[in-house]
Amino acid sequence: MVEVLIISSAELEIISLLSVTLTHEKQMKLEEEFKRYADAVNYVIRAIMQEHYPTAGKTITEVQDDFAERFGRRVEYLQDITKSARVTIGQHRRMANLVRTMRGKMPRFREGKMIFSEPIVKLDSKGIRLFITRDDVLPIPFDKHSRNAESDILEDLERGRRRLDRIRLTRHREGFVELDVRVIG
Repeated sequence: MVEVLIISSAELEIISLLSVTLTHEKQMKLEEEFKRYADAVNYVIRAIMQEHYPTAGKTITEVQDDFAERFGRRVEYLQDITKSARVTIGQHRRMANLVRTMRGKMPRFREGKMIFSEPIVKLDSKGIRLFITRDDVLPIPFDKHSRNAESDILEDLERGRRRLDRIRLTRHREGFVELDVRVIG
């Protein structure tokens, strides 16, 4: 079941961090994960649009078995994918009201972004750990400048004074990742 949080804008803060330039091996692993994420979101979008699932919970229960065969069994991963798919559909519908050529077309999630929540991404003061599978972990360290600029908030997150909601990872061709962290509290 998907938990819905109602958060006021005063309690919500988004901090932007950059990673260091990643090694070629990490870049290749991350690129593969970006492709897999986009494929998974587009798969869920197709399922929602074809079967007209009314809620995220209904989508998760109906798609879970086929999704597990193609992309893995982690329910948390499917929840994050479903959230991204529903947001993409909403954005497409709003744009279709303005742009005539978008009407009647299937929404598509473009590769280059991933949005994850707590069990899949762990954050500490030095960087994040992305759990590609339950056992395969990809550490992504922050660069010194952005880490120092947001050190107070990172310390609050580590000590439990604030809560981490979701992290958006955006890939750059230069070999680093931009991280937008949504902080509650």
